[in-house]
Amino acid sequence: MKLSVLIPTHDPQYDLLGRVLTALRAQTLPAADWELILIDNASATPPPAELITWHPLGKVISAPTLGLTHARIAGCVNAASPVLIWVDDDNILQPDYLEIVLDRFAVCPNLGAMGGKSLPLFDTTPPAWYRPGLAPLGCRDLGDLPLEVAWVAGTARFYPDCAPIGAGLAIRREAMLGWADRVLIDPVRAAFGRTGNRLTSGEDNDINLT
Repeated sequence: MKLSVLIPTHDPQYDLLGRVLTALRAQTLPAADWELILIDNASATPPPAELITWHPLGKVISAPTLGLTHARIAGCVNAASPVLIWVDDDNILQPDYLEIVLDRFAVCPNLGAMGGKSLPLFDTTPPAWYRPGLAPLGCRDLGDLPLEVAWVAGTARFYPDCAPIGAGLAIRREAMLGWADRVLIDPVRAAFGRTGNRLTSGEDNDINLT
């Protein structure tokens, strides 16, 4: 396996999750090259394994402690591939997303993390006051050209404007495990991730900086 696709979910809306899985089923990268892990994060009714029986390397795992951080740690520990792709349970990937990620990591040995555009798909008309970029709603379009930032050894780390967001985040498993090891011994960092209906989060920033 070359990639692991991980979907943390807590009491999912199954119509949205179904669209996410349909998009994954349509990926141009052959299913034999990647595994699919659905992470049940303390759902009242765990998502049934039948949702992913179409995938030859699909499985459902449990992260019984509520919180995105706990789901992510469970996911990266159980993943078997060197590159992880994190997909929200309402995050619909373009058909070539996995193939592009695999290619980028193959040709860039120093690449730690990457992401792509995250465009809104409205089910209802947004209110008149809404405009793109008004709030960090998990939607972002930085244009069509690749943007790259590298930190130089011995200098202070800054937070790049093009740092990937959690939706569609692709990251080397080795780097993710380094983050997980630090979080497990630091209760402050462990509290960054979203928990239940509490949507404040600094976890993506912490992952990128780590």
